[in-house]
Amino acid sequence: MSPDEFLAQYKRRCLEGVVALLRESGDVTLADLRDLLTAAPELRRMTLTELFEAPSTLARPAPAPLSAAAKVSAYLLDQATTAGRRERGGLLVRVPSLTKIAEQVGARDDSVALTVSLLERRGLIAVRPRRILVRDRRGLALLAGRPLPRSRPRRT
Repeated sequence: MSPDEFLAQYKRRCLEGVVALLRESGDVTLADLRDLLTAAPELRRMTLTELFEAPSTLARPAPAPLSAAAKVSAYLLDQATTAGRRERGGLLVRVPSLTKIAEQVGARDDSVALTVSLLERRGLIAVRPRRILVRDRRGLALLAGRPLPRSRPRRT
């Protein structure tokens, strides 16, 4: 094997390893992806499709169970889509207590509370008493691992 062939194979295997790690890690935020691209500039040449759907010699892992962030994001996205009211800055959704949300999505109370806090800090939602203003449906859809549903919010 020539040095050029060896180097090409090495780079290909490194990229396959990165792709496998991304697939295994589950929740990859845009901030995580930005940090990765900063640390490994050779990945910048790849499109997102190539990065996440690249053929790999490694077996694709079984789908990971949904994280609390994915479950809560999906719940809020569903509520905003079906019962949200348009309001300045987003869609206003009436929500039960965090304990009830945890029961409905199959997560622990503390995980739901932490997720709601994180979503608020990232600007995807704003928390109000008994209501949540969904500011970024697209961001919630990404976290939920779903396509963005068509909105059917009520007008105020």
